[in-house]
Amino acid sequence: MVWSRAGGLCERCLKQGEVKPAEVVHHKTPLTPENVDDPAVSLNPDNLVALCHDCHTEAHRRLGTGAMNGRKVEEPRVRFDEEGNVVKI
Repeated sequence: MVWSRAGGLCERCLKQGEVKPAEVVHHKTPLTPENVDDPAVSLNPDNLVALCHDCHTEAHRRLGTGAMNGRKVEEPRVRFDEEGNVVKI
């Protein structure tokens, strides 16, 4: 649904007049062990955005999560297995 809404393009880049393919669907409000089972957070289209690699990296830089320049900033608090099931950390 998020890919369809974005037409497969990065939604942040489009707002800036650039056209780049989206590579990931990002949660604006990060998933945590406390909210991962809340569909209002985990599945809410208003909390999801299609992003290119650069915008996704920037989003995590601002949040202080993920890997930046080869170093870990903070480990994610929720992971998913190959089938999309939550693996709480």
